[in-house]
Formats: sequence, C-alpha cells, structure tokens
Amino acid sequence: SLSPEADRVRLFEICEFIRRVPAEVRDRWDPRAGNRRKPDFRLNTDVGEICASDIWTEVEPKGDFISLTLHCPRLSGLMESKEDMVWWAVSSIMERVLGEIPAMAVLDGITVVPEPPGPDAVLLPQLPSRLVDMGFNIEVDAEGYLSNSITYRPEPIKDPEADWRLDIYSGTSRCAPLVNGYLAMQNDGMDMLHRDGAVAGFIAYSLESFQGDDRAAGILGFRDRIEEFITGHAGRDAVEFIGGATGLYYGYVDLIAWDMDAVVDAAREFLSESEVARAGFHTFRRGPSSVIIVDRTEVVAPGSPILTPADIERFESYLGDVDGRYGAMLSDLISTLVNGINDGRFSSRQAESDLEVALWYSYACLNMGDYEHYWQATRWMPTSECNASGCGTWFYRYSCALMFCGRIDEAREYAERGTVEEP
Repeated sequence: SLSPEADRVRLFEICEFIRRVPAEVRDRWDPRAGNRRKPDFRLNTDVGEICASDIWTEVEPKGDFISLTLHCPRLSGLMESKEDMVWWAVSSIMERVLGEIPAMAVLDGITVVPEPPGPDAVLLPQLPSRLVDMGFNIEVDAEGYLSNSITYRPEPIKDPEADWRLDIYSGTSRCAPLVNGYLAMQNDGMDMLHRDGAVAGFIAYSLESFQGDDRAAGILGFRDRIEEFITGHAGRDAVEFIGGATGLYYGYVDLIAWDMDAVVDAAREFLSESEVARAGFHTFRRGPSSVIIVDRTEVVAPGSPILTPADIERFESYLGDVDGRYGAMLSDLISTLVNGINDGRFSSRQAESDLEVALWYSYACLNMGDYEHYWQATRWMPTSECNASGCGTWFYRYSCALMFCGRIDEAREYAERGTVEEP
C-alpha cells in the first residue's frame, strides 16, 4: 500500500503512478493507494499493545463530513507527558480500522481527549457500522474519492488587472488544497509536485468573445473542448484535469501536468485557432509566473518604471567579484514584483512584458546553471519580446536558455536575430 498521508495532492500522484505500473510488474505486485482496512490492527506503545477495542469514539456530524473525539483509557495517563505519542497511536489505530481512504473521505477533524466521551460513544470497532447507519460510504476507493468535486462561490474582485482567479464567482475543484494554497500563497502541494517533476496550474482564457443569451453554456462548452483537445493531442499520460471556474473576465481550466510542455503546446494549438483574445498558463503559485499562450491585446506601460533604482542597486549587490548569489537575486526579484502587484503599482501583465524585468530574471536563471532555471527563463521571456527591439542582450539570453533546453533551431534563430537587433 502507498500511503498519501492524508494529503489529497499526493494521492493524485499515487493514483497516476499506479495507473502506469506495467503489466509485468502487476504480475508480481498489487500496488494500492492507501492502507486497507484492518479491524484487528494492533500497535505497541509505552503501556503495551493497544487495539481498537481499547478506544472509545464519539461521532459529530458536520454536513457531508464528521469529526471524531477519541479516548483511550489505557493511554490517558500519558496525555500530559507524551501527548504527541498518544495522538499518533490513537489516530493510527482509528485510520486502520476505518481504512485510510474512507478516513480521508469522511473526516473533518479528530480530537483526542483524556476524559471519557459522552454516552453516545462507541468502541472503535463499531465505528464503521455507525458511519454506514449515518449514510456514509466507507467502501470508497482512491479513484472514487478523487472523483468527488467541491463547488465554491467566492466574492469576485471587480478589477481586470487583478491576479488571475481573483475574479472567480463560481468554480468546482477535485483538489481544493491547490486552489486554497494559491489564494493563501502557501506552496506545500506545489513544492511536492515540483520535486516529483509535475506541475499543477490552470489555463486562463479571456471571456470577452463569449456573448449572447447562452453565454454561460458557451463558456462551459469551451472548457470541455479545451480538455478534450489537450487529452487527444498531449495524451492521457500528460495531464489530469481537476476542475474549472468562471470569473468576471476569465475562464479557468485546472489541471495537474505530468508533461507540462506537451500540455502547453496542445493548449497553444487549440487557443490560437479560437477567438479568445488572451490566454495563458499559470501555476498554482501566486505571483508573476505565467506562460502567455495567446495575446492579441496591447499592454499599456505603467506610469513609472517597474524596477526602481533602489531595486536595481539591491540586485547588483548579489554580484560578487568571482561569483554571485543568483538564487537570492531571483527570490528578491519575484518578491519585488509580487509586492508591486499587490500594492497596485503595476499589473502581472505589465511585469511579465517589461524588458528590464526580463533581463534581470533571465540573468539570475541562466547563472543558476541548472535545467530547471533555463526552462523557467524560456517560459518567462516570450511575453517581453514585444519590448526587446534593439536589445541584443535579451536575444542572447533567450537563445542561451533555449539551447540548454534542447531547442537548438530556435536558439540559433534568436542568436542571429540578436546580432541584427544590436550588431
């Protein structure tokens, strides 16, 4: 069994891994997502062996979920000195009695208490039947659990220059932690996916071309066609679609990309043939990290330079006589842009298309010297090409990034163009 450790994002990874296990491996192994139910599960603790019959549980309904209050008389005396151990032991036994995936599906919270619970409490072995009587499905497997969506209806921000997704008024998601992490600027799920070579994000497309009485149906139908086209052209192994949303200005298709290049290339092929004025891919990380796929609109320059003299002086301070602190430089640059966007000095689009920003971003990425950052530079640079006329440095840096990512023909093209732009 492969445990997601109560993490819905990790469970998507596990299910994708299991889906790809070759037949010759399945002949010898039976990979499963989550620990299976084991009513007789026992655990050795500081007071000896603890089993399910040693634990009382009280169930509190909370809409579509429940919260549990657990009490183990044999461990109550350790609550003050070893509370973490008691929590771990009691919750671990509960999870194995219920099954890891059913526990993820029904639980809203757990409390472990030293005092006996109320008169409605039952011994832990009786918990599964109690939940069935309450109408809960405790036979759900990982695929069934992940197929469930939540619907959310936030109050939209009426500002077309605000960050993507802040204009949403209706959406559904099969992976709420990614949506919530984006809004709260928490990147734990994204970091985990990134370490494993995957990217979670969304395709955003402007909605001004959708008109008429059937506008809502047209937007939803367009979202379905995007998903069908990407799946057909990039392949099922490239993507997992996890939801979508509609905003005041943009529609959104949420996904986990197992092969991001294939997904973005397919999205570009589809959207370039549509009437959408602007579309892009953005990860579930807040900040200016978009890949612009289609842009038929003009970006108006901000009233004052995006990077101030103080910003540039600070970036230059990361350069040493022999080497530089390029990771710190890149982090500082991103923080500067995020702060400027949040303060309303400029928009994400203005930051992404700014030449000075692109030069510092690419400089930091290229000097990091690893594939990941060369790749990031190839994704950032195209948006600012409209402002790169006459700047050979821009073409040189983009060419370097393309070369190290194996895009040799494009690298040569941009290198040659750079010598023409600034001989």
